[in-house]
Amino acid sequence: MQWAPDGAWIAYNSRSGLAIVSPDGQSSRMLHEQVWLAFSWAADSQRLYGIRQSDDLKHLTFTSVDIRSGTEHVLGPDIMPMPVAGQPVRGLTRVLPTTFVTSFVRVRSDVWMLNGFQPPPTLWDRLVSLVPFRSR
Repeated sequence: MQWAPDGAWIAYNSRSGLAIVSPDGQSSRMLHEQVWLAFSWAADSQRLYGIRQSDDLKHLTFTSVDIRSGTEHVLGPDIMPMPVAGQPVRGLTRVLPTTFVTSFVRVRSDVWMLNGFQPPPTLWDRLVSLVPFRSR
């Protein structure tokens, strides 16, 4: 959720996608049918800039939307492959009129196949081995 710099709107992700609502809650509008991973207002409060999944769901897209017309302008259709993470983008902050700062999660994993080893004995196995058993 982010307040517009002029205080006229609050941007948020609803279940249906990116939306704005007036501070008194009397007026609201859907701006985009997707939930955006991170977003920030333009200095003039007329556009939202953000990062969302690309239409093919394989990449991250840097985009903006005009709050009056709802027109989207894709600025970077493929800024990176879609990371395998629950929350791949951690915030988006406008630091200058045309400069934004964000952080992306990069996940790396390996698959190991371990074959032919004996797992270490459990505590129960070690205790039982200390007690002599008599056969009948």
